[in-house]
Amino acid sequence: KRLFYLNTQYIQSYIKSDTATHNKLLWADDFVQQAPGGNLISKKQLSLYFAKPRFERLEYFYAQDVAIQFIANDAAMVYATTPLRIKGEGTTSWSRYNDVYIKRNGEWKCVSANISNMTKPEDVGPSFSKVTPAQQLISYHPGTNEDKRVLTQLNARHAEAFARSKSELLVDVLADDY
Repeated sequence: KRLFYLNTQYIQSYIKSDTATHNKLLWADDFVQQAPGGNLISKKQLSLYFAKPRFERLEYFYAQDVAIQFIANDAAMVYATTPLRIKGEGTTSWSRYNDVYIKRNGEWKCVSANISNMTKPEDVGPSFSKVTPAQQLISYHPGTNEDKRVLTQLNARHAEAFARSKSELLVDVLADDY
């Protein structure tokens, strides 16, 4: 229930350009967002964008089909689809996001957000195109060197399985309920 509430606050704060709520209630200090174009944006950089007024321009913007998946007792993913219509425009644009929340010191904080533009949910998506090169991470929450090594190795195996389209290579990489 708390994560559903925080997700609702996230959307409402965006509509109202309420960076105070994002900074105090939602975003962790090491928060980073991957924008639809693939750029990684830090909390400090994103705060400037969120502060820009938008309420009067929006006909509607809301989260639908919200799903929450717990990865551990202190880690969860929040997924949703967001239709958006600007006043005076006849079409609705769509995006899908997933936010990663971590429980720190007894409070849920969003550490990562990933937003992708999409066609209407019922439409078939466009064909796969060239992926832009990854950018260097802006902020980083350090783990142990062993954590970094294991995650780097898992990421390499995941990328190889994806690139080769060999799902059997994913057996040891993905969780059973992925």
